[in-house]
Amino acid sequence: MGYFNLAQFTWRETPEESLEQLATAVRLDPNFGSAHVARAWLLYRLGRAREAVPHLEAALKIAPKDVRTLDLAGQVYLELDEAAKAERYLREALSISPDDHEALLKLGRALMALEREQEARQVMERYRRVRPLRYREPRKEPGMIELATLPEAERRRREIERFRAMAASRPDDPKLQLHLAELILADGHREEALKEFRKLFELNAEAELLEQAGRSLLQAEQPEAARPFLERAAPERAAARLDLALAVLATDGPESALEVLGEPPEGRAGDYLLLKAALLDAAGRPGEAAEALTQGLALAGRRADIALQAARLLVRYDRLGEAIQVVREALHSAPNDTDLRLIEGALLGLMNRIGESERVFRELQNRRPEWDRPWLFHGLLLEPARPAEARRMIETAAALGAADPPAACALARLKKAAVPEACACWKGLREVVTGLCEAPVSEKAR
Repeated sequence: MGYFNLAQFTWRETPEESLEQLATAVRLDPNFGSAHVARAWLLYRLGRAREAVPHLEAALKIAPKDVRTLDLAGQVYLELDEAAKAERYLREALSISPDDHEALLKLGRALMALEREQEARQVMERYRRVRPLRYREPRKEPGMIELATLPEAERRRREIERFRAMAASRPDDPKLQLHLAELILADGHREEALKEFRKLFELNAEAELLEQAGRSLLQAEQPEAARPFLERAAPERAAARLDLALAVLATDGPESALEVLGEPPEGRAGDYLLLKAALLDAAGRPGEAAEALTQGLALAGRRADIALQAARLLVRYDRLGEAIQVVREALHSAPNDTDLRLIEGALLGLMNRIGESERVFRELQNRRPEWDRPWLFHGLLLEPARPAEARRMIETAAALGAADPPAACALARLKKAAVPEACACWKGLREVVTGLCEAPVSEKAR
C-alpha cells in the first residue's frame, strides 16, 4: 500500500515518478486492482493509452463487474480509435448501471464512430435524460484515485459534504465558506451557491478572498453577484479592478466598464491595455482599440481571461499569428486552462492547420467529455470538407447542451433543412471565435 499511497501525492507534479510507484505496487501485488486502475488512468491521461490496456485487463480479471474500470476501458479504446471494443466494455458497464451518464456519453461517441447514427441518437437521448446539472470545472482537481475510480457526481457530493461540515464547525472562517460556495456553484446549484456567497460577504474576509469570490462568480457567468465582492476588493487589489470592469461590461456595457477600468494598475499595464482594447472595440471605437491593443501586446502580462479577449479581437482584425502567440503565452502561466486551449485549437483551424487543430479538440473531448464546446468547434472545423463527421460532432455537442445559434445553424445546414434567417451571420468557426454575430454588449445589458 505504501507505493500506492505515495503515488497519490506525486501524480500532478511528477507523473512519471507516480507511474513508477504504481508499477512497484502492482509488481509487489499483481492482484492489487486499484493500483492497476490508477496506473491505467494515469497512462491514459499522459497520452499513453496503449500502455494502459494491460492494466485494465488485469483489473477486470480481478473485478470484472467494476463499472468505473469498464468505463475507463471504453474511454481508452475510444482514444485508440477502436470503437467496437469501446462499445463492448461500455455496454457491459451499462448492463450493471443502466443510468451511468458517463458510460452513456462514451457509448454514444462509440456508436457515432461506428456510423450507427440512429442507435447513437437513442443513447444520447438517454444521456440527456439522466445527466447531472451542468457545472463548470472545479477550481481544484480531485485526487488521482478519486478521478480514476469514482463517478463525477459522487466525487462532487463527497467534497461538498466535507466542506459543508467544516464550514459549519468554523462558521467564521471565510476560506472554508468560499470553498464551499465555489463547490456548490461548480455543481450547478446556483441559488444555493449564491446563498453561501452572501454568507461569505457578511464575514470579515480579506480583499484577496473577496477578489477570488468575485472572479469565481464572474467565471460562472454571475456578474451581478460578482460586483459587490469586486467593488470591495478593488481598492486593495489591482487585478480586482480588471475583473470589476469585466463584470460591469456584462451588466452595464462597455462605456461603463471603461469608466470603472480607469488608469493602468501598477504591474498590470499589459493586461489593462488588452482589456481596454476589447472594451473600446465593443464601444465602437476601433481606432482607439487598435492603438491600445498594439501597446498592450508590447508589454508583459497575459492573464488567461484577458488573453482570450485580446485573441478574439486580433482575429477580428485578421491578425491570427499574433492571436495564437497571445494565447500560447497565456498558456505558459495557465497550462490547464481549457478555455485557452479551446481557442488555441480554433485558431489553428482558422490558420488551416487542420491536423493540429483536431488534436487539440480531441484532447479536450477526452479531458472534459461533457463539455459541449470542443465538440461544436470540432464540428464547425470539419463542416466544409467532412460534413458527415461534422454532423456527428455537432449532434454530440447538442446532446451535451449546446442550444446556441452556432450549433443550431450548423445542424440546419448539415441536415439540409431550412436555415433560419437568424443564421445568416453564423457561418462557421470564425464567427464563434470572434463573437461578431452576438448582440452588442450594450444591448445584452439592457
